[in-house]
Amino acid sequence: MSEISRVVSARVPADVAEMFENLCKTNGVSVSDGLRNMILKPSTGNSVVDNIKVPDNLSMLLISVGGLAVGTMVYAALNEHLPDDGRIDPKLREMLCFVGAIATAGATAYGLHKMVKK
Repeated sequence: MSEISRVVSARVPADVAEMFENLCKTNGVSVSDGLRNMILKPSTGNSVVDNIKVPDNLSMLLISVGGLAVGTMVYAALNEHLPDDGRIDPKLREMLCFVGAIATAGATAYGLHKMVKK
């Protein structure tokens, strides 16, 4: 990277500027460093820096609610679309819906855990 630097300016709404400044302040970086990190590390997502801390309670809530929500949707989808015309025993049909929901909820929770704990 070049040793010569230049000033870059951009007009943004006041609330966006304040939000960005607060995010930089919270993470202990200057606005210049925050902007530089955002430009040079686009694969880190929307965060300004790589070390944003998520409280354990919040991450566990995200994992639990995410897994439960996806499992519930899969259960509802399977329950709605599996044939109910007598070709499948009703108890087996219910078990397939339940097992599909549990497996999907577990996989979702595992994925969210890996994403949050990277």
